[in-house]
Amino acid sequence: AITMGTFHSLCLAILRQDITRLPEELPYRSGFAVYDEYSSLKLIKKLKMRLEGGSATGAAKQTAEQKKKDDFSAGAVQAIISAAKNDMYDAQRFRLHPPAKLRALGAQKLRLAAAVFEGYQQTLRDENIIDFDDMLLLTETLLRTSERTRRKYAGHWRHLLVDEFQDTNSVQYQLLSLLARDHKNVFVVGDAD
Repeated sequence: AITMGTFHSLCLAILRQDITRLPEELPYRSGFAVYDEYSSLKLIKKLKMRLEGGSATGAAKQTAEQKKKDDFSAGAVQAIISAAKNDMYDAQRFRLHPPAKLRALGAQKLRLAAAVFEGYQQTLRDENIIDFDDMLLLTETLLRTSERTRRKYAGHWRHLLVDEFQDTNSVQYQLLSLLARDHKNVFVVGDAD
């Protein structure tokens, strides 16, 4: 049988079946919820505001000028967290060794982003929620740490085809490597750009 899907849809299917096989420091349970981008941003805004000393409910009033001055928005923090996850950073690694490409942000913004990242991940774990980036990262962790699970899916998908390979990020590449480790049957299509 042929299985088709995006990295995210296939990873979600794997996690729905086997999330309880993750290492014990990642205590996700069956029946987890998935945050979309809006829900993720809402939580990040709440955490950022709390850390900055604003209202924990997110109801603090800002003038249009104050909002304009906020050059480090919750959306920017969300983008940083997403990029970090796609580069295979967890919150602790990000706090201890932030990516070199982000050092231009300055120490204060990096500390804030790291604190939001840690609070964000802790909240997701506590509430048994994953976001879109976690779909990939948790599946990579699952396949890397559970040989039984890796073999199950590698045996199920003995031939892998990836379209738009030039857009593959670090986590997606690691997923492919783990799934193809035994059979090495990978066919990729990509643009020259």
